[in-house]
Amino acid sequence: MILFYNNYVDEFGTKKVKKFITVEYVQNIGLINKEPDEDKETKGKGGKGNGAEKPPIDILSIIEEKNKEEEEVGKLIEEFRIKVIEFYSYIKLDKKFIALKGKIDNAHFSQGEIYDDFIKIYKQIVLIKRNELGEFFIKESKDLINRLCDDFMKSLD
Repeated sequence: MILFYNNYVDEFGTKKVKKFITVEYVQNIGLINKEPDEDKETKGKGGKGNGAEKPPIDILSIIEEKNKEEEEVGKLIEEFRIKVIEFYSYIKLDKKFIALKGKIDNAHFSQGEIYDDFIKIYKQIVLIKRNELGEFFIKESKDLINRLCDDFMKSLD
């Protein structure tokens, strides 16, 4: 490009450049990109504006939706907490609770044995009290049985 410009200047004698252009070659096709003129003022889009335009994203509606979702999650958490307390009361009423409490209090039993007994009681209570506990509690607590057992042991102290 510079060689072409130098030849042009030598041939026609003008050294004043009015516009700079760039030529890009894509698959042997020359594409010309013009640089913007510095003489012309560009209109900015910044500032406060006249307030008539509506923003493209309504942030307040997004925040309201998030708040509604958080309220629903909060309700589910509170329901789950109530069901856990209810579940612990069912364990204390179970006939195998005395044996479980004995293993918890005695240092000779391993954590694995305590978990095994707790799982047996958990399965029995879920079968008997399915309607009272609800499907949400059963589904969410399946993976948390050991954690439920640990929390139950802490609640006994």
